[in-house]
Amino acid sequence: MLQKTALAYADWSGDVLYLKKPGGKETVIATTADIPVSFTPQGDDPEQILTSPGDFMAVALSHDGTVAFSITNVFGSAVGLVAEGQVPRILEQLEGWINELVWAPGGGLLAAEVLIPSGKSDIFIYDITTGRRLCVLSEIMPEKELSLTRGCWLGDNRYFYFLASRRNEPYNLWRLDLQAGQVQPSQI
Repeated sequence: MLQKTALAYADWSGDVLYLKKPGGKETVIATTADIPVSFTPQGDDPEQILTSPGDFMAVALSHDGTVAFSITNVFGSAVGLVAEGQVPRILEQLEGWINELVWAPGGGLLAAEVLIPSGKSDIFIYDITTGRRLCVLSEIMPEKELSLTRGCWLGDNRYFYFLASRRNEPYNLWRLDLQAGQVQPSQI
């Protein structure tokens, strides 16, 4: 288990992903050249060729040293995982841009806040053990047309709290009960 002083980050160019351990040792754990991403171009020129998978954007470090990352280019984003000495793996390619990645405290679950093409934010929940997406919160929300943002997990990995709002309205607190698969308004 890593101590709390460990840090994962991308360099200023977005091409290199680093892990800095306690004591200051900095290790390259991935470069964009290591990422197995093949985005499918859409639109007017489907013959476009990518020479790079994109740039590292959002980065989050798990308690066990696994780094969740997003890589973004003109065609969208991908969310992936890498640990020191391992080959990066992509969980999913998405249309839109990943703004934030949030690990569950107990590990095994990851939330990704995604700016989707409609201009709203949504939150995708992943099971890291299986590599599968468990849910997209907007699809199970009782209210539609909300923008979802800024989530956090409780320590038992069962509840995920997040904010939701209609355009130009105040945000309200909501709670996902992962075991029940339900979302409901919440209070502090």
